[in-house]
This record gives sequence, C-alpha cells and structure tokens, in this order.
Amino acid sequence: MIRGLYTAASGMLATGRELDLITNNLANVNTTGYKKVGATRKSFSEMLFYRLEGGRKEQVLGSLSSGVQLAEAYTDFKNGNLRKTGNRLDFALRGNGFFAVQTPRGVRYTRNGNFTLNEGGEVVTKQGFPVLNQDNQPLNLENIDELNIVDFDDRKWLTREGANLFRADQRAGLKQAEDYTLLYGYLEDANVDVIKEMVNVIQANRLYEANQKVIQGFDSTLEKVVNEVGRLG
Repeated sequence: MIRGLYTAASGMLATGRELDLITNNLANVNTTGYKKVGATRKSFSEMLFYRLEGGRKEQVLGSLSSGVQLAEAYTDFKNGNLRKTGNRLDFALRGNGFFAVQTPRGVRYTRNGNFTLNEGGEVVTKQGFPVLNQDNQPLNLENIDELNIVDFDDRKWLTREGANLFRADQRAGLKQAEDYTLLYGYLEDANVDVIKEMVNVIQANRLYEANQKVIQGFDSTLEKVVNEVGRLG
C-alpha cells in the first residue's frame, strides 16, 4: 500500500514538472525565436517479485515499477513561422544556425534576430548585448553583411539561459552554420503550437488529478485501518 502512495506521488511530481514546461511554452508564444521545451518520461528501476519457499527464491512472479520521473527536458529546434516586418535590423534564419552575441558571461547564442542600435552605432539585442560579426567583434552598420551565423554538431549540449539565449558546452561542437538562409526584414516566430499545448495542459491536469485521487484513496484506507486496529486493541 505504501508503495502505491510512492508511485502516485512520483506521478504527481512528474506531471507537475511537465505542466511547468507547458506553461512556459505558452508564456513565450509571442517571444521571437523561442524554441519550445518538451519532456520525456521514464519509470524508476523495476523490481522483481519472487515466490519464496523455505527462505529461498523459487519462482519469479513478475516485475513492478515504483513510479515515473521526467527523464529529461529537451529543446525542439524546429523552425518557427517567418513574419515580415520590413525593419532593416530584423533578421530571421530559415534552416540551421544561431546568432552569436556577447554577454557579460561570455558569448551566447540565439535565434532571436530582433536587433537595434546602441549609442555607439553597434548592433545589439533588445537587452543591449552586442551582436558579433565573423571576427567575433561587435557588428555595426558598416559590416552588417558579416553577421556571424554559427551552429553546433550536437545541440543537446546547449543550455537555456534567460533572455532567450543558449550557452554552449564545449561538447556541443561549435562550427560555422550550413544549410541556412538569412532573411532581412523578417523575424522568426516561436515554434509553439498553442492548440497542441492547450491539449497537453488538459491531459496533464487529468493525470495529476487521477494520481491525487489515488493518494486520497490510500490516505482514507490507512486512516480507517489505523482507527479500526486501535478499537480492536
């Protein structure tokens, strides 16, 4: 019975985390260049049950999982829809690639090409981070055609940071991007399917409530057992 409580509780925890991810996707549906986050589930290690005779394991009766957990959260790098703005400092990538920007924590990468100019004439992000050219120097209007577009051999080593930026581990394999088209006067919308995410919210809420009812059922049963045992004593 206690194992059942743990199994239901693990289901609630996993579903709660999944709801957080879905909610974050919906909150960023209007964020330029945002890439949605998904999650995969896996069960805890299964345990084998044996029939015991004389203290010895005589026969395998089967296996039982002790619950589920989120195996990992992953980023879906599928391209979003392109939106024409006509702004000379708006850029969008069709296909592969990321823009490189200089932050106080080092070089970071983004798909958000909604840029502007600072007082020094440098092309910067809306947060004021300089956009880099192919020499890893701040981009300006004079070398706007030298925008540095990079990519990675293995994007699973990209870590999300704030302001729609990614930090790259050395294992990501930084390289110059290939198979892309740079569009001027366009922006890339978030790749979030609102209808699909809303369906995911409904499904996750139902699953959460189901596990909650299981826990309430176990709690009621345990309370009844304790009270009845107390009276019999």
